[in-house]
Amino acid sequence: MEPIHELRKLRKNHMLILSQMVKGVFQTNVSGKALEIICIVKEAKNPFEIIFFRSPDGEEETVLRVDSVAGKAILKRSKSSLYSGTHQFAIEADLRKTAYSEYRIHLFLDYSTVEVFINEETAISARVYPKREDST
Repeated sequence: MEPIHELRKLRKNHMLILSQMVKGVFQTNVSGKALEIICIVKEAKNPFEIIFFRSPDGEEETVLRVDSVAGKAILKRSKSSLYSGTHQFAIEADLRKTAYSEYRIHLFLDYSTVEVFINEETAISARVYPKREDST
């Protein structure tokens, strides 16, 4: 399972962050309302999170948590929007445990839409409606 090939035509303004060993928090200066992110995480022995549509003070944020031990991907939306009446429940998907605990995560973020593809096998789709202009 992977994104449709027509999305390639929309790609521009590429940024590449090369391989890095991360312990603790790794932060980039990537921000925006419409992004495609490809992240390969190797030797993921502990749960890790990718946070996006985050306001500078953390009042709004959407979190993708990948837990290789539990074999779960969880899209946490409890702080995704300040609008009342929006869905704030988490969306959970099972992950097939890999021999090397390697995950290829492909994210499409488009204003209020989140599409997540993991190892070309698992997909999560959700609406998040960030209200703040600085939630990027």
